[in-house]
Parts: sequence; structure tokens; C-alpha cells
Amino acid sequence: MSKSQPWETSNDREGALSFFVVVALIVGLIIAVRSCDFETHPTETKPKISKIYFYKTPPKFSGKRYAGKNWGRDKTWRSLDQYQMVAAMAILETKKNKDGSFCMRCSENIVHAIINRASLDDHSLTRSVSNKIYQPVIEPYQYKMLARYVGTKEHKKLTHVAFKRHTGQIKDRTNGATHYLVHSRVMVALNKKKPCKYWSWGPFKCNGKQGANWTGYNPTTKRYRNQVLVDSDHAFLAPQGRHSAE
Repeated sequence: MSKSQPWETSNDREGALSFFVVVALIVGLIIAVRSCDFETHPTETKPKISKIYFYKTPPKFSGKRYAGKNWGRDKTWRSLDQYQMVAAMAILETKKNKDGSFCMRCSENIVHAIINRASLDDHSLTRSVSNKIYQPVIEPYQYKMLARYVGTKEHKKLTHVAFKRHTGQIKDRTNGATHYLVHSRVMVALNKKKPCKYWSWGPFKCNGKQGANWTGYNPTTKRYRNQVLVDSDHAFLAPQGRHSAE
């Protein structure tokens, strides 16, 4: 090995050494970056709500009175989709003419109120409309009526109304009603006939127990206090305050 001459310095060797150190650091950094498991977070987007509804052929009901006292969990009833259920309940709740026809406008109002009530209670439409808060569910003869109306053109139309209302394509037209009841004069007559069946809605008594009077009915004015809309069949109420489902 030759000896270093007097005019040679160590700068050349130090430069070479520094170069290799820098290269080594860069390589090490690349390896470190590649070995890290970076978790990516894709942009979160709200699920899209379909604006199209296809009316599936509903099941056939027996046309007989229900054997039990509550048909809310009946298998045939539960095989309807949620919008078909709402439409069917709206038809059952609407007064019928002798030929079986009914006020479609009145049924549409009920559809809106049912959807508002489910939203207020934070329940699914299926759960809400199958609950005994809707009187037809605890009336065995009403189950018999399902065979007549489910699957008709009226039922199909109301089903689409329920879908459009629930998906925000049409606005609430009941002024925030969450409940509905036949006109007060009818309720008073029903109370006289069956005081322990129709009493909690007003300031009446059953076996000495005072009714809740959730309608705010005033015997003097003969009006419901919470009334927000009236059609030919029902008075629409908002006993807990107006609430329109979004």
C-alpha cells in the first residue's frame, strides 16, 4: 500500500464516506416506509336511498276472522313489506261505503300520520304499524278485510304514497299529526255504548278510573285540543306536539 503524500488530505476519503452514509440513510428510510402498515380511510358517504319502488305481488289472505286477539305477528301479515303494511292499515282505518269503496284522500292522510308516529317513537314502520296502538290489529274481523283490499289498485297506490313519503319525495300534508281519531261526536257515541272500551281518549271514567284524555277533548266545545287537521273521516292530532318525519 502506498503511503500518503504530504500534499494529500483526508477530504476525499471523508467525502466518499459521507456519500455512502447518505445513501444508506435513504435506503433505510425507504425500507422503513414500505414496512409501515398505513391504514387508509376512504371518504365516508351516506348510503343512497332508492327513489324507485317496485310493488311486489302480496300474499293472499284467508278472508277469515283471525283466531286470536292480536294479528300483528301473523305470518301472512308480516310477509308484506313495510309500505304495503302502512297502506293496508290506512285502508282498514278508513270508513267504508256500502259497496266497499272508501275515501282515498282520507287514507292518504292516515299514511302520513302513521309515518310521522313511527318517526316520533323511533320505531320501524313494520314494528309501529303491527302494534296494538292501531285498533284494527286487535279486531279479528279487520283481519278478514285484508283479503278484500290488499293487492287492489287502491292498495298499490297507497303503497307508493307511503314509499314516497318515507323517502322524502313528498312532504307531510297532515301538519305534523302523529295520531288520528274519528270525529268527537262519533267517539262520544261509542263511549256511551261501550264506556270501558272507548274512554281513555277523553275525560271519561271506567269503573271509577279516570281516562288519560290524550286528545284534550273538551265536552263544552266538543273539540279535541290537539287537533291539527280534519277530513271527512278523522280528526288528526298532535298530542305530543307536531312532528313531521324527515
